[in-house]
Amino acid sequence: MKLTVITDSNGKVIGTAPQDTAQDQPVVRLVAGAGQKAHEIELPADLTEMESAEDLHAALERHLSE
Repeated sequence: MKLTVITDSNGKVIGTAPQDTAQDQPVVRLVAGAGQKAHEIELPADLTEMESAEDLHAALERHLSE
């Protein structure tokens, strides 16, 4: 699954949104603000089953820093 991830200037994840292109579904787009950065990534398979947004954000921070 493709995911948009927004990070602040310190690399802390502040938001995520899936890039779902299913028909008849709402489209959500995230836009990075001043001092922020947008990342478009393929969500690693080992992160797809995370239930907590806090845990997902921490794992994404580690993933993006590699």
